[in-house]
Amino acid sequence: MTDGSSDRDRLQAILDSLPLFIGFVDEDGRILMVNRVPPAAMGVEPADLVGKLATELEPWNHLPETQEAWEGHLKHAARGETVRFDAKLKLPGGFRILDMIMSPVPASEGASEVVAAGSDVTERRRIEEDLRRSEEGLARAQRMARMGSWEQELPDGPIRRSAEMCRLLSLSESERSLEPEELLERVHPEDRDRVAELLKSAKERHEPYAVEYRLGRPDGSIRHVREHAEVVPANDHATESLVVTVQDVSEFAEAQQRLEKSLAEKEVLLQEIHHRVKNNLQVVSSLLALQAMDIDDATISQPLAESQRRVQAMAHIHELMYQSEDLTRIDFEEYVHRLRSAVHLDGRGVVELEAEVSTPPLAIDVAVPCGLIASELVTNAYRHAFPDGREGTIRVELATDADDWVLAVEDDGVGVSPELLDGKAQGGLGLRLVRALARQLHGELRIETGDWTTFEVRFRPPLG
Repeated sequence: MTDGSSDRDRLQAILDSLPLFIGFVDEDGRILMVNRVPPAAMGVEPADLVGKLATELEPWNHLPETQEAWEGHLKHAARGETVRFDAKLKLPGGFRILDMIMSPVPASEGASEVVAAGSDVTERRRIEEDLRRSEEGLARAQRMARMGSWEQELPDGPIRRSAEMCRLLSLSESERSLEPEELLERVHPEDRDRVAELLKSAKERHEPYAVEYRLGRPDGSIRHVREHAEVVPANDHATESLVVTVQDVSEFAEAQQRLEKSLAEKEVLLQEIHHRVKNNLQVVSSLLALQAMDIDDATISQPLAESQRRVQAMAHIHELMYQSEDLTRIDFEEYVHRLRSAVHLDGRGVVELEAEVSTPPLAIDVAVPCGLIASELVTNAYRHAFPDGREGTIRVELATDADDWVLAVEDDGVGVSPELLDGKAQGGLGLRLVRALARQLHGELRIETGDWTTFEVRFRPPLG
């Protein structure tokens, strides 16, 4: 360095104008000159630093790794090298990180001097560390979720793929720059055109999409993936980009296939169960009918015939079950129409049977009591409400009313006795059975008369 005081003053002024930690040291690290920043940061005067070894100062000797870094890099700089390193200093305001550069400066006397300049990058390093942790967290999350991602600046900018995306596609180093259109060859042939059209629409018309397809890998394996894509608009920091996530859902797809296969097997089994129950009930019904035919005493044969009809009513429910697409529920309106043959209304035009059902299909635990109630009440109306060939209508309704379901059987026949209306008479076995079935549904039977006679059971709908 020049000995002239004017040159030194000029250099000092220049250095003081820079917002950097700048100092000149000899090859031993003794401070020869500093700008205003280091003493200001340490809360001392420049004169307090000149002539001292940097490693004697608190900021440099507080952390062993900082002291070792300073001394090691100083040796390289004194030998003519330019070195760069991060130094963590303890200052009155807290720890700070300096991005340090050391370079040799030949001195006029022939001795080597080193200029050390440092920029405070504490906040930058904190942001970089946060970004690094965020990227590591994202990579870990993608690995755990088996979800990769890629991004491309539109229309044809560079492509950035995550590590998990490369793993999912089994990309080699030379393949990582392949265009998305080139990688479509790995999509299953049956899915390729659909995926290609969606990708084209996303790029050209900015249409987001979600699609599942099969992906072939170099080892011959097939993976099921779910892909989502959308265009992120441009902003002050980035151009418009297409962002795509691809998740490996092979395990879910395989589990779904196993579940569907199991459900199909269970449906066949359940269908067979309903079929067999129906056939068994038909056998019981036939036995009761044969037994009734062999008995001349009407007081015995009639109850057997009634039992046969009730068994037949239950058989109709199971028949509807195994014929239905939903093997757990029946169409109650269809069941009511089948009651025509059960109560011998077919071929008799004098009595019409109507059905009006507005509830969803019934589960079997509701269908059986409702079916038996309807069968008993329709049979009673047919036998007792239309004597001597009287014409009329029997109507069966199953509807909702506020929080309740209402099953009603009504007719425009001759009506019922006052004793039955006021509860003094309980009726025959059929009505007693209806009352018992109503209690099974947590409801009760009500009878009303007027132009129409109505038998109504109000109950709470089944859950689910």
